[in-house]
Amino acid sequence: MASGGPPGGFPAGGPPGGIPPEMMGPPPPDHFFIPGPAMPAVINNLIFTSLAVIIVSLRLITRGVIVKNVGIDDYLIAGAAVRFPACCGVLLSAIVWSLENLVAGLLAWHQVCRH
Repeated sequence: MASGGPPGGFPAGGPPGGIPPEMMGPPPPDHFFIPGPAMPAVINNLIFTSLAVIIVSLRLITRGVIVKNVGIDDYLIAGAAVRFPACCGVLLSAIVWSLENLVAGLLAWHQVCRH
């Protein structure tokens, strides 16, 4: 193995001077905090995600068990129902972790990748 890096350090080298090793900003807080103005969005997100999962589940049960006629539309709806909560989770995390921290982390990552 070629020498030149610190023993037990970064195999590809460390970040450039002035850039902290963590790429996404400060560590997360010890508690779950939702900013006040974001609370209506979080509540709407949880309510409509729950309703969507319940309605799609009822449709799939009806078409698969009772009617016994599952079509391509049911498979597409099931796929969308699986991806919809994931999308809502990303939206919630963007609300909770504020876009400022995300942009700051991306800018730091961009600086590291540029050098």
